[in-house]
Amino acid sequence: MRPLILIVDDQESIVFFLEKTLKDEGYEVRTATTGGQALRSIESEIPDLVLLDLKLPDMSGLDVLAGLKQQFSGMCVVMI
Repeated sequence: MRPLILIVDDQESIVFFLEKTLKDEGYEVRTATTGGQALRSIESEIPDLVLLDLKLPDMSGLDVLAGLKQQFSGMCVVMI
């Protein structure tokens, strides 16, 4: 099973670049363009790593980080 990475960013070009690069390296990739979308997506599938933008349209990346850490304290998150 390939490691799963969740990309959370509202800039289409960044998501496109990261998704393509990571898939080419053999990772399974999911994307979300809002914090709410990201928090909902981990309810069905827990990623091995989250790449999280600081500025999102619906909430701060720090708020998303707090929500992720509250549900999954050991989750690996990289702020971008």
